[in-house]
Amino acid sequence: MGRLSRPQIIVLLVGTSQTASGLFGFPDVGEPHRILLVCTGLLGLACTCSSRHARLYGAGLAILYGAIAYAAIEEDALVLHLRVVLVGLVAAVVPTGRGQAGVPRPVKGEAR
Repeated sequence: MGRLSRPQIIVLLVGTSQTASGLFGFPDVGEPHRILLVCTGLLGLACTCSSRHARLYGAGLAILYGAIAYAAIEEDALVLHLRVVLVGLVAAVVPTGRGQAGVPRPVKGEAR
């Protein structure tokens, strides 16, 4: 496996933290929410296989947790949900950081 792109690293961190949070009970939320954390965390870990999957996971995470935050299912975890939405959006739009090494960029105003 080569180097991970930025979206893959973000999704790896989110997936790991969500899985651990769901398994070990942090934050102190209800059982359905803990199950959701474990499931979305494991899905995130599976989506680190490619940048495309990581971006799709980030977008899906933002939509899912945005809907949960909007519905205010667990008001105690509202700030947590909004943070997950933000991280999902970042994972969906952050540049991969993979450029073509050794290929010079054209100078502005220079003919190709």
